[in-house]
Amino acid sequence: MTEQSTRPLVTLVAPACDEAGNVKSFVDFVRAIRATFPYLDFELVLVDDGSVDGTADLVLAALDIGDVARVARLSRNFGSHAAITAGFALARGDCALTISTDLQEPVAAIGAFLAEWRSGADVVWGVRRTRAVPKGMGNLLSRTFSRLFHRFSDVPTYPKDGPAQVLVSRAVLDVVNAMPERNRNVFGMVAWVGFTQATVSFDQRPRPAGRSKWTTGRKIRLMIDSFVEFSPAPFLVTTLAGQIGRAHV
Repeated sequence: MTEQSTRPLVTLVAPACDEAGNVKSFVDFVRAIRATFPYLDFELVLVDDGSVDGTADLVLAALDIGDVARVARLSRNFGSHAAITAGFALARGDCALTISTDLQEPVAAIGAFLAEWRSGADVVWGVRRTRAVPKGMGNLLSRTFSRLFHRFSDVPTYPKDGPAQVLVSRAVLDVVNAMPERNRNVFGMVAWVGFTQATVSFDQRPRPAGRSKWTTGRKIRLMIDSFVEFSPAPFLVTTLAGQIGRAHV
C-alpha cells in the first residue's frame, strides 16, 4: 500500500457467522468495490463471530496478494453489534463502512455511502428502500423497534426506518471506540454521539446462500438493551408503577 498512501483509506467492516457458502462471492465483491473506486484505498476487517463452519479459514484461503485484509476471530458467537464493535476497534481507515458478508448491498450503494462521506458527512446511514425479505415477524419487530426508538429515545437522529449499515468517519470511530458500554446497540451509539449525519437508500438484495443469524430472540434482546441504555422510558414506567402500587397500599 506504500505507493497508494496518499489516498484516503476506507475500512470495510464485515461481521460473519457461518457464511462459508458466501465466502468466495464476498471476497469477489470486496475486489469489485476496490476496482470501482480506484481513487480510494480499501482494507477489509472481517470479524468471525463464532463460526463453526470454517468461515474465517475460507476467507484467509480466498485472499490474494493484492487484498488488504485482516480476520479477527471471536471466542464464541456474541452477535453482530459486538462483532461490529470489534471491527471498529481494528479499523485503521479514515472512515469505516459496515457491509454484510451475505452480499445484500449492491456496489452502487457503496458508492452512495462514499459520496456522502466525501461531501462532509461524518455518519452515513444506509436504509433499505426495499427489503430482501419484505414480510415476517423479524421484519415487523425491526420496523416497530426502529420507529419507537426514533421517537422515544434520546437519539432522534437514529433512522426511523432502521439502519441496515453505516459509514462513520475517523472522528466518530475514535469517540465510539472510547465508549465503555458492553451490552451495546452500536448503531444507537453512533447516532448518539452527534456529528454531521446523512442517509442513503438502497434496494437490499436476497442472500445467495445460507440463512440470517439475526434471530427474533436477538432482536428482542437488542430492543431491551437499547431502551435501557438510551431512553428514560424504562425509568419512567418503573417509577409510575411504583407510585400506582403505593397508592393502592
